[in-house]
Amino acid sequence: MQDGRTPREWSPAGVCILIAAISVAVPLIAVVCLALKLSAVTAGIVALATALITIPFAGRLVPTKLIQGRRTKILLMMWLILSLGASYRIGTMSVFMLDASKTDYAFVPRLREFADPQLAKPFFPKHNCFTSYVIGAYLADQGDENIYASDHYRDAEVETPIHETIGELLTVDRYQYPPPFLLLPHAMLSSGMDFFQMRTVWFAINVALLFLTVAALATWIGGRGFNAYWFAWPLAVLAPVTLATLQMGNAHMFIILISLLAMLAFEKNWNFVGGTLLGYAIVSKLFPGVLLAYLVMRRRWRPTGWTVGMMGVLGCATLAALGAAPFKAFFDYQVPRLASGEAFGFMTTYIRAIVVNLSVMGIPYRLVELGVLADDNAPRIATALVWIHTVLIVAAIAVLGNRHRRAPFTAPAPDAVMLRRRQLACGWTLLLILGELRSPFLPWGYANVPILILCYLLLPACTRVWTRVCLLGGVLMFSVAVPLAYGPTTGTLDLCYALGATLIALALCIGVIWKQKPDQELTTA
Repeated sequence: MQDGRTPREWSPAGVCILIAAISVAVPLIAVVCLALKLSAVTAGIVALATALITIPFAGRLVPTKLIQGRRTKILLMMWLILSLGASYRIGTMSVFMLDASKTDYAFVPRLREFADPQLAKPFFPKHNCFTSYVIGAYLADQGDENIYASDHYRDAEVETPIHETIGELLTVDRYQYPPPFLLLPHAMLSSGMDFFQMRTVWFAINVALLFLTVAALATWIGGRGFNAYWFAWPLAVLAPVTLATLQMGNAHMFIILISLLAMLAFEKNWNFVGGTLLGYAIVSKLFPGVLLAYLVMRRRWRPTGWTVGMMGVLGCATLAALGAAPFKAFFDYQVPRLASGEAFGFMTTYIRAIVVNLSVMGIPYRLVELGVLADDNAPRIATALVWIHTVLIVAAIAVLGNRHRRAPFTAPAPDAVMLRRRQLACGWTLLLILGELRSPFLPWGYANVPILILCYLLLPACTRVWTRVCLLGGVLMFSVAVPLAYGPTTGTLDLCYALGATLIALALCIGVIWKQKPDQELTTA
């Protein structure tokens, strides 16, 4: 070329990943356009035009090379087929996002019945966590004194316009998070969109974030070549727990993804971006605060300062937008209920909640149902387990923070850089897992998303057959939407399955910490 630059050489891997990215982007853009009341023709034109315009920019992010070999080419084709399948599933679910009456396009696992009359009411596809976020934002905007009161949500004494829009199509959930999380739902509400428009936009944001997080981690860890980390995208999307989370609109996966992107931004010295994302995650769900403590242990003062600063900014922005009432209700009403367990009282009495609760606090109550533990001892043992788990979290932060403290790299080998980056990503993910397991109530569906991400980060590095088999078994175990969804109708097997899942998740985190090498051992003279 005349300007001295050489034209980009499109590799087979780059073309395949670009095709998959377009297959994700076009339906998402189109469904958002439809949600904004554009015609189908206009939505299609806008989606296709946007995809074509962004191809040159997206091409700079996709792999530029494909490792030679028949096996690699076969893996690439397998990845493309899985990715197109994942995109198709996202596209069909988008129809249900637009119109909640079209349940044929929804994700509906074959739930089995326990001997419990409460299970007579359907959970899928009607349960929707996003309802609570929008109603909470509306109540805060209206100056309600206690947005956490249960009589505002399901079976509300005084219905909001959101209740009237939803009708009988979805089940209204109850808001439980700190007030700053409401900044995003409030911004969507202020835009003038109705509930189903906001629900569709929220769905698109979560899908895009999942693709972006996987692509960013795969490129950062494995370099510009196609690598096995790219398989995390289609496998994660096709996992029933991910489909269930996306359909319910729960914010847990959103918080996990922006937390990982924040840590990745810090590694690239994008401190403002990282501080904003991690700050929002912490003020929204609290448990990502483990990553802030980890940054302190690594003596990453700039990322720490930006995160703390943005937490203050977001708190002030919430105060300015929604007033002081949500904060007063949170500290005076919600925090005591969270501390005593009253906020999630159903988790100790309702059999289905006991089964699907993956948290450490839920272990004794599963043992009670199995007949191993007396009912009176469960609360005391649950409290003890939570404090033991807290000590484990502190120890994990201290160990990983010390190990990941950057040593003076004189001439790092490429393999050492890749290993260090993988260890960092695994460390961030397992800290988030340990943090979420301390929650009083951690439903099975969205709790498994970070555990799956950790398994996907570990799989490409496995060299021993038995390790791969164990990790694949973990992927299968944590992928199901509900424990033993297709097994025999018995509560005992479900309780054992869920109890084993919690213990395996803890063992996986401890094993990763145990096997990680300090930075000093990754340096080369």
